[in-house]
Amino acid sequence: MHDHNKLSGLIQQAAKIYLKHAGTYGKMLYDMNASFEKTMLETTLLHFDQNISVSAKALGISRTTLYKKMAFHRIVPSQNS
Repeated sequence: MHDHNKLSGLIQQAAKIYLKHAGTYGKMLYDMNASFEKTMLETTLLHFDQNISVSAKALGISRTTLYKKMAFHRIVPSQNS
């Protein structure tokens, strides 16, 4: 639980800093969601040795959706695995 509280505090601190610079029309939630999603996709693909089927299943999405998300985030599976 201590790690959760620490992470929550860091997120709150980052949000306050962002809001100071974002102005009225900032898009913090969109940016954070996109960044988190990209990180999750890259980490999952790496964990499962770039196996699209297994990665999609672990993420709870279809392979088609995973391919679309990879294209959106410009993620190219590594050929080195």
